[in-house]
Amino acid sequence: ENVIKRTMVLAKGNVITPELLESFFTEVGSERDTPAHTVLPEISDADLEAYRGQLYDKVMSETEKTLIAAVMRKTGGNQVQASKILGISRSMLRERIAKYRMD
Repeated sequence: ENVIKRTMVLAKGNVITPELLESFFTEVGSERDTPAHTVLPEISDADLEAYRGQLYDKVMSETEKTLIAAVMRKTGGNQVQASKILGISRSMLRERIAKYRMD
């Protein structure tokens, strides 16, 4: 179920290709095994100092915002579909949209 939800988010258009599905079944430890490097912001030495003690929260917020924006684009702004894909309630999705001023 998680693979299907994720492919829906990552698919270009409305087609899930075999190549996209294969990307979820690569060897553990391979670069494609963890796509976090494509989502996480670059963290500089200056960031390490500037966000000392808050770096985790900063990175998680940016990642969550990016994820929600991507899912909302894929669903054409449909909050019911987006909340199902994300696995959160619609009210929590609305809270996050307001928190990140995405409306």
